[in-house]
Amino acid sequence: MRGLIFLLVYQLGLRAGSSMTGPYLVDKGVSLDLIGIIRGAGGAAAGFLAAVFGAVLVQKAGIVRSITLLAALNAGVLLLLAGLEMSGRVSTTTAIVLLIVQSAAVAMSFVAVYAAMMNWCNPHQAATDFAVLQSIDAVLAIAAASVAGVLGQTFGYGWIFCFAAFLIAGALFIAPRLLAGAGPKPSHSQLPEEVLQK
Repeated sequence: MRGLIFLLVYQLGLRAGSSMTGPYLVDKGVSLDLIGIIRGAGGAAAGFLAAVFGAVLVQKAGIVRSITLLAALNAGVLLLLAGLEMSGRVSTTTAIVLLIVQSAAVAMSFVAVYAAMMNWCNPHQAATDFAVLQSIDAVLAIAAASVAGVLGQTFGYGWIFCFAAFLIAGALFIAPRLLAGAGPKPSHSQLPEEVLQK
């Protein structure tokens, strides 16, 4: 349950910020062809490299530390983008660069968060538990995109990026205390012996 609380706060912020990147680029005057390249081939390449780096980070730093580091990165990028947008100083090139960095940070975050979600699963029903958690994440993505769309239309992109960063920062604050005890008990932390031997 503590893991689910973290997932609710963190993913709402992450998804809210990410869902506005496409419309934001359109309103900044970026051509649809360039957006397709950025979010298509460019996004896939950046996401792949980021996922590989995220996996290495999780192995070296651990899940909780990786999540907190990547949450700080995501919040920082969104806050920088929000500040530039609200000050009117953001150029199209700067916006594109920041959104590519944010997309890579999101990809790295998914590696760490999904690793945590796997640890929350009971080894005897891991597939079911993970499917439930991933379904909750998908519902959060839809809800966050809907809320972000309404808030963005009402208050502007700067404020929605700031709101997303605030939620991520909140998750960053509660992560150590919520995630530290959110994993399975030591006796259930490993897969059955016959699976490990394979």
